[in-house]
Amino acid sequence: MSFFAELRRRNVFRVGAAYVVVAWLLIQVADILLGNFGAPDWVFKSFVALLALGFPLALFLSWAYEMTPEGVKRAADVSAETSGSQAAKPIDWLILAGIAVVIVVMVADRVWAPATTEQGDAAGAMSDATPRPGPVPPAQRAAEEGVFIAVLPFDNYSPDPADAYFASGMTEEITSQLSRVSALHVISRTAVSRALESRLSLAEIAATLGVGAVLEGSVRKSGDMVRITTQLVDATSGQHLWSTDFDRELADVFGIQRDVALAIAAALQAELSPGEQARIETPPTDNVAAYQLYLRSREFSSVGIATNRTGIELLRQAVAMDPGFSDAWARLSWRYTWAARLGDLDAVEEAFTTARRALDVDPESPFAHFALGSAYSVSEEIEENIASFEQAIALDPDHFTLTDLSYNNALTGRSAVALAQITRAVRLSRNVPNTRWHAANVLMRLGDEQRLENWLDLAAAEGLELGRLDMERAWLLARQGRSGEALELLRAGRERWDGNEEFERLSAAIQVFLGDYQDVRSFIERQAEIAPAARLYVFGAPRSLFAQVLLDEGEVARATALFEETLRIHEEMFDEGRGWPDRWLQSAAIHALLGRPEESLQWLQRTFDAGLYVPAALAVDRRFATLHDDARFQEIITRMDDAQADQRARVEAEGIATEMDAMIAAGLGRAAPAGPVESGQ
Repeated sequence: MSFFAELRRRNVFRVGAAYVVVAWLLIQVADILLGNFGAPDWVFKSFVALLALGFPLALFLSWAYEMTPEGVKRAADVSAETSGSQAAKPIDWLILAGIAVVIVVMVADRVWAPATTEQGDAAGAMSDATPRPGPVPPAQRAAEEGVFIAVLPFDNYSPDPADAYFASGMTEEITSQLSRVSALHVISRTAVSRALESRLSLAEIAATLGVGAVLEGSVRKSGDMVRITTQLVDATSGQHLWSTDFDRELADVFGIQRDVALAIAAALQAELSPGEQARIETPPTDNVAAYQLYLRSREFSSVGIATNRTGIELLRQAVAMDPGFSDAWARLSWRYTWAARLGDLDAVEEAFTTARRALDVDPESPFAHFALGSAYSVSEEIEENIASFEQAIALDPDHFTLTDLSYNNALTGRSAVALAQITRAVRLSRNVPNTRWHAANVLMRLGDEQRLENWLDLAAAEGLELGRLDMERAWLLARQGRSGEALELLRAGRERWDGNEEFERLSAAIQVFLGDYQDVRSFIERQAEIAPAARLYVFGAPRSLFAQVLLDEGEVARATALFEETLRIHEEMFDEGRGWPDRWLQSAAIHALLGRPEESLQWLQRTFDAGLYVPAALAVDRRFATLHDDARFQEIITRMDDAQADQRARVEAEGIATEMDAMIAAGLGRAAPAGPVESGQ
């Protein structure tokens, strides 16, 4: 008897076929049940792997053993005449029943699948895709709030590790495409990354981020071909709402981004305006090589001089290949802004030139308006900065510009509006410490110290750690006259945030404010040499801080020379109609220290007119000690206090802090401050 005849006699083929059918059915059941119970992805993958490993074992057992009326026997102990026939018929029936179930499932999937929407004919465009849509809970279709969605970083399955940038870039680009749909609110990439660090399950990540849907995916790039797998998951039930694979040429990468965005919008029943659909369907560039340079540039940090320079060079190559690549021009402008912040003042002009090139190509690009606003921020042209940022938000209400816009609005007397803006940003990045700090900064500008203290306590209770948050608490303690606690926190923070230059600078500035700075004197002197004009909150630039130290030490001539240089620069800026208001406060403090009360009061009035209200700080600021008994000085403090109270009253009247108070109550069990604060209190 031949080997294949022996395999047939022992029902090996039948068992193999039956195993495949049953395994397929088990996989479908597991996919549904594990998803609904919110099981991590590895559970399903492990289950499939076990089934695959069981296949050869089943074949071996069918060869070695046989079912008989007397039970299971070794095949060698069963006669050839009776072998196989006794078990064949039950196995045949099992195979037929399994095939029937498979056919029913496939037919049902075809017949009852929801019809494709006409939004971009997404299904028609995805001829190589096999979408599997499912029902969407009504709560996710709220017309007013829209759907909150998180895009997890796509896994890189490319054979060349150097192609990891491509997977990262695809994650960001698909995120950007989805953010163009006004009915969808896309959680920030930073928030998603922090949630993934905690190694939570998918359901726990979704709860942390406050989303109703999660998009997962993977990318495999090989030569000129790319394979992208995506799946959209209901965050509540774990059910797969939509999934598909794309096998395309690299040149069609923009088509994949378009198809994913349109299909997800359809699966979540998010309506697109004609303008939104047009922007999704318009590729950022027709030059794939330029696009890959653009993606590579994103891997280099902007806050390091060398890495930022590398990013600039890659982007310059990209725009040379395609001068019509608006996003590349905008990102190049943003990097020039950072170069200026890092000391290259010649980069300011380049920042403006490249931002305007981006807007010439695409006047409707939020990123291009953000880039132009950032250039205005560095040149300190305030109204132009805010107007550009507001245009970015008008085009994309969830754009990351929200944090910078809220900061600048609060700095210029528009704190109520700023709180509404930063609250929206917190909703999209609720677990990001820096976003929480921006909200704390707005509360400080409002003079809402009870809510500020609660907000800082909430961040601490949730384990959100950041040098800026520690600094904000120390500054609160300093304003409250609790200098010992403030100094203790600052000194501990320098060890905790060792290497954080921003924390070192600001903590040293607060110590000078408090008059206890001997342990940081050398640091202050060094900063005055390497970054003399850097803006440090309300405390003055490093040059002025060191001058104040010299004045305390009796070196009047040296201190006066440094002070006069700062005053000269500020006078020129004021005459040119530019400059942030904290510079005017710094000039007021310098004149007070030099015994010039009239000039000091003049600059304090300019500070107030520019919208910087710091009554609590002025009341305890030792730089103004000679003016504390001056009625005109006290009048300015009163007017600042009234202006803050007006902003707080607007916050309460319009319910702007409702969401923030709910977060505090849920996290700390503390009630919100009672009632609006009246003007003048």
